[in-house]
Amino acid sequence: MTSPAQITSSSPSNLVLVDTSKLCETCAAQILPAGHGHNSDSNSSSNNNNNNNNNNHYHHHHNNNNSEGIEPSTSTFTPPETSEASSSVSAPAPAPTATTEDIVQLIMISELRSAEEKLEQGHADLEVARRAFNHERRGVLASMRNAREALRVATDGYWQNTHDLSVAMTVFRREKHEFENAKAALEEARAALNTEREAFEAEVQAANTRGERRRKIWRRLTGWLGRQ
Repeated sequence: MTSPAQITSSSPSNLVLVDTSKLCETCAAQILPAGHGHNSDSNSSSNNNNNNNNNNHYHHHHNNNNSEGIEPSTSTFTPPETSEASSSVSAPAPAPTATTEDIVQLIMISELRSAEEKLEQGHADLEVARRAFNHERRGVLASMRNAREALRVATDGYWQNTHDLSVAMTVFRREKHEFENAKAALEEARAALNTEREAFEAEVQAANTRGERRRKIWRRLTGWLGRQ
């Protein structure tokens, strides 16, 4: 028996095995690719040989009957059915069968598709994560810029306040020194005033003493003149 011809479609799941020895010449020629029709040719040659043998046997028998004076049979010789007569008969389509190689190919294709889907999903997740990271990064950078600006403003304010405090301390020290000087001058003026007051009181006391003495003298003089 000849080996069945394998017809492969674009999909590994559509493989069909056909036994061309059970088909007519025309069907086998349509199924088999070019250069693979030796099975049908051998079948056709065997059929033609059988037909030729039958025809030769018929003519030989007919000639023998004529030579013996026997009337030829009135029955009509029916040649065997040729492959052309059976060309219109369609062979039943065999059930599709799958080989181990087909199953392995299907499994590999399924795994490849699953891997491609996982890879595409991974790319999509990576893109989403990248966008989220960029968004968070922009937010963090904006927060850092705001914090840096706030720190700069606070630093400038601190140094400005420090400068203002230094100026205020300088003014305070100067005013304190002036106050100390004024206080010392006031103490000196008070001491001078006390000295002058004491001197004035001494003069008043002296004047009072002199006036009392004068009054005594005047009274004595008046008494003496009255007695004269």
